[in-house]
Amino acid sequence: MFRLAAILAELLAGAIVISLFVSLFAVPAILLGARSLLGENNPQYSQFLSELERYRMILKGRALLEGDELDISTLNEGNWRTACLVGGYKDYARVINARESVDWKPKTSTFVDEFEMALVYVDVAGIPNVMHFRSGIGPIGQHFERCITKPDTRIQLFHS
Repeated sequence: MFRLAAILAELLAGAIVISLFVSLFAVPAILLGARSLLGENNPQYSQFLSELERYRMILKGRALLEGDELDISTLNEGNWRTACLVGGYKDYARVINARESVDWKPKTSTFVDEFEMALVYVDVAGIPNVMHFRSGIGPIGQHFERCITKPDTRIQLFHS
C-alpha cells in the first residue's frame, strides 16, 4: 500500500513539474513572441525579408542615402496597384485603408512592433495583402511609412 502511494506521489510530482514548465515557458512563448506573422506562407516572403535584412546590415555602418530603395517590381508577379512599406509603431491596415480608400479589417492585429516591418499591397482585384516581417531595416525603420502606386516599382527608403 505504501509502495503504491509512493509511486502515485512521484507521478503527481512529475505532472506538477511538467505543468509548471508549460505554464512558465511554452504558453508565454506562444502568447508573446512565437506568433505566426501574416504572409509567411507567401513564396516571396523570404525574398523581401532578405532584402530588408541586407539593408539592416548595411545601415549598421551608415545612414540612409538617396538611392536606397526596395525594388518590388516582382511583388505578386507584378499584379499589384499600390504598395506600402510600414515600420514599427504603425498600423499597416490604417495606412493602406487611407491610401486606397478600402475598409480592410483583418482578424489579427495589424500593428507593426518596434523593429518589425510590413509590406502591404492591394492587388489588381482590389484585395489587400500583407507580408509582416519579424525584423526590418533596424531602428531607422521605426515610424517608417512609404507608399507607391504603379507604374512606380521602387520604394525609396531615403526621405529628405
